[in-house]
Amino acid sequence: MELCPKCGKMTAEKNHYTGLLICHNRECFFREDEKPIPKEEKKLREILWFNHGCPVTCLYGDDGEMQCNNFHSHVPIDFKRDTAEDIEDKLRPDIKQVREFLEYLNKLAKEAK
Repeated sequence: MELCPKCGKMTAEKNHYTGLLICHNRECFFREDEKPIPKEEKKLREILWFNHGCPVTCLYGDDGEMQCNNFHSHVPIDFKRDTAEDIEDKLRPDIKQVREFLEYLNKLAKEAK
């Protein structure tokens, strides 16, 4: 173990695949390759992650992560690492999903007649 530059504890080690320093302290989770997120942006990302409309069972938040793996509504989203543009694109339904939904509505309308 090595000294973590963020929390100052001997809880960091170099990943043997990437060679990057990672802290295992549950309150720190420093990663050498990650840029720090400003406090306000982090809070907004947390709010969006938790309130973007997917069931809580699809949300992954262990170890400081903020991910949604709801494959039925969108592709997986990493609210901690994805750019704002990537998050927007992943939340926006693609044209295939819209067409499938419209076909489904037309089918329901025909069955109701």
